[in-house]
Amino acid sequence: MPIPKYPKKGESNQEYISRCVSYLIKHEGKTQKQALGQCFGMLRQKRGEKVAPKKRKTNLLNYGRR
Repeated sequence: MPIPKYPKKGESNQEYISRCVSYLIKHEGKTQKQALGQCFGMLRQKRGEKVAPKKRKTNLLNYGRR
């Protein structure tokens, strides 16, 4: 069974997220947080929204140290 990339016809966003998260946890071994992020990301892509890259935190105290 493939990852549910898009909501089915007539399926609400909430129903899609629930189905997608359940699948990823059960079949892909993702945590709930990982699954939610992936499912919401796919839903945003379907809507044509840009998915911003994750911001990196910089520890200024260790900046430039190796």
